[in-house]
Amino acid sequence: MHLRFLTLKKKFYSEDIVFGPKYSYVIIDSKSLNQNAEQLSQKLALDVSVFDQFACNSPHTILLEKTENNEQDIKEFLESLGNSMNTVNRLIIPKQNVSQQKAMDIHSLRAEYDFKGEVISSENTDWTIIFSEEDGLAEPCFSRVVFVRTFKNIKDLEKLQNRKIQSIGLEISDISKKIEIANKITSLGGDRCPRIGMMSLYSSPWDGMFTIDRLVRWIPLDI
Repeated sequence: MHLRFLTLKKKFYSEDIVFGPKYSYVIIDSKSLNQNAEQLSQKLALDVSVFDQFACNSPHTILLEKTENNEQDIKEFLESLGNSMNTVNRLIIPKQNVSQQKAMDIHSLRAEYDFKGEVISSENTDWTIIFSEEDGLAEPCFSRVVFVRTFKNIKDLEKLQNRKIQSIGLEISDISKKIEIANKITSLGGDRCPRIGMMSLYSSPWDGMFTIDRLVRWIPLDI
């Protein structure tokens, strides 16, 4: 929270409702990756691009389930995501010019992961996909820079959860398993599990609360 916000004048009985800053990411299981890679990449490109990742519900990391024989699926997903990011930027949501500092940050990340991962990107700084075998959630760069990483066991993701997590885009092929995973990880952190492609939509409840309840004073009347 910005310190200036704390110094603003307010009435004694008023209450602050604070949203963010939060972190959002995506989980995709191997079966969904195999069956819906192109469709998922198109939806994810929109989720990443709508607010240039400066919204709390924008995904920064995409976690793909890795098995013994799905390396080709992962490769095809990366290629498809690159094509989708390019299409969204070219036809739907053209990216605005970035600051010189942000451009330097993007080029620095690309140079780093040229050595320790794989980089798929536009010729300029419009969009960047960074794939690596690192664990966990990447530090956000914003500005349409999305990190793709893998995991082998869904239980390994529980350690990633905390109260800074907001949206978790879940693409799990089995509905009962999806509900089980959502219940488990949100008990540790995370306020919503939207469908991929709808992460950037604002809904209610938000950040785990029905905001209207905090804006209304309820008065009981005994007759």
